[in-house]
Amino acid sequence: MIPIISFIAYSGTGKTTYMEKIVPELKRRGIRVAVVKHDAHDFEIDKEGKDSFRITRSGTDITGLVSKDRAVIMENRPRRLEQIFGMISDVDIILTEGYKTGIWPKIMLHRSATGHDYPLEPYKCLAVISDVPVPDAPRQFSFEDIAGMADFLISRIRHGHSGKNPLHRVPFLAGVSDRTIQGLWKDGRLEEVPRNMPVIEMKQPPQYIYIQISGTSSVYNLDLDGNRKVIFIFGPGVILNESVIEKHSPSLFCSTMEKSKILAIPLSRFNHWMKEDYRLVRAVLDMQEWKMRRMARQLKNTVSRLSIERKLAAKLWKLGHDYGEKKGEETEVPLVISVTFLADMLGVPRETASRACKTLGSYGLIRMDKKRITISGMDRLYHFYRYGRGDEDPAEN
Repeated sequence: MIPIISFIAYSGTGKTTYMEKIVPELKRRGIRVAVVKHDAHDFEIDKEGKDSFRITRSGTDITGLVSKDRAVIMENRPRRLEQIFGMISDVDIILTEGYKTGIWPKIMLHRSATGHDYPLEPYKCLAVISDVPVPDAPRQFSFEDIAGMADFLISRIRHGHSGKNPLHRVPFLAGVSDRTIQGLWKDGRLEEVPRNMPVIEMKQPPQYIYIQISGTSSVYNLDLDGNRKVIFIFGPGVILNESVIEKHSPSLFCSTMEKSKILAIPLSRFNHWMKEDYRLVRAVLDMQEWKMRRMARQLKNTVSRLSIERKLAAKLWKLGHDYGEKKGEETEVPLVISVTFLADMLGVPRETASRACKTLGSYGLIRMDKKRITISGMDRLYHFYRYGRGDEDPAEN
């Protein structure tokens, strides 16, 4: 698929001026470019009095205007950005002006004279364009270094789908034909997504199927007060969507927990490959059944008779089991997990989660240091979850 990169900045920083410089430089090097601009207001691209304007005002849903040198399609109805991307073809790269909350890789423009802070944390960007040094920027360019930025963008185009197809290492696709796996990879776009970025928005019909390739993401809901309730934490090899059928709006949110690689496959193409290969249908059903079994265990662990400390022990044991790294008798969970996130997992106030962490720590079951959790012993933690603090297994009495 065509690589997409968003240029983001506060108003007045000079996004449009910069685009006016980078596009000609890319064109000079033979790169075909599409640009999609965000507009926070209503706009009109036709001219009043023209025939096309009169036809559009008559009530058409779509109006096309074609000449020997150019063509335009005007849609008189809302469209999601993903749908617009799906209409673009025969270009080498798509640049957007704006859309800082999208999943696509971002390049941030920052100008000190505006007095604004950063519109996004620098470490979440591919690169930063600024007139002053920016800490934590993965790459930094000056506003004048147009050639350097063009080199950078061309390297992203060439990077594309270089390397081996990671879908061959996804367990749930093990029984799917090689033709289907290659087709999914060819149709998809591998995105490098920073930490804490939204992937799926509730009630917003996604245009893509998202497969976690590396890193972790959390699936969650919001209560009436706007607090998160984390339902799942998914690692590599999992479909993040709750539904793979077209026109079904998600009932949950999904965001990355750490820097991740996510393969975005157009929903229509994923459905095409399901029609072509029943083994993919079976693989998706197996994946959804696995999620249901996990949900059943989640419900079992949230019964009211369990104390918050035991519920927390269950959550941490699961994290250690799924993602932990053994270090002697201890197990380190290699994820950035704050007390606030644990509170979201448990559905309790932060203070309650903090007290539960301190309790488990006082029992010598876990250690927390700078949002990193170390489990002193997986068996001991599991025993505490099942039977409480007592040293004896009640089943043996």
